[in-house]
Amino acid sequence: MTENTIIGARIAKARSDMGLSRRQVAAQIGVNDSTLEGWERGRVVPRANKLQTLCGVLNVSVAWLLEGGNAPFDRDAVDGDDMAKLTEKLRQALAMQRALGNLLEDVSVEIARLRGEKSHQGDLAA
Repeated sequence: MTENTIIGARIAKARSDMGLSRRQVAAQIGVNDSTLEGWERGRVVPRANKLQTLCGVLNVSVAWLLEGGNAPFDRDAVDGDDMAKLTEKLRQALAMQRALGNLLEDVSVEIARLRGEKSHQGDLAA
């Protein structure tokens, strides 16, 4: 197993432990799902700026992600109050993501409906 594969397995484990999908994590760090999949499969390693953001989203230390060890979570850097605040922010972000998905679906349906009406109007004019 290569070092990249080991890091990728840690990324996948941390994401799974947080209960997040690839799509959710990718959106939070500003990359495509396929990029995150590449990291998890060990094809590539995240660049430094994305690595730091990824660790923040997954609540793991950079040291654990790169070197392993027993404690994936950076408990020294996050106290109970911080964890509660982060958990609430994550809950709010996921609710916003669901609401945005619903809104996008509604807009898509309305556009399809309007396009259908427009094509029928063209039929009447002929």
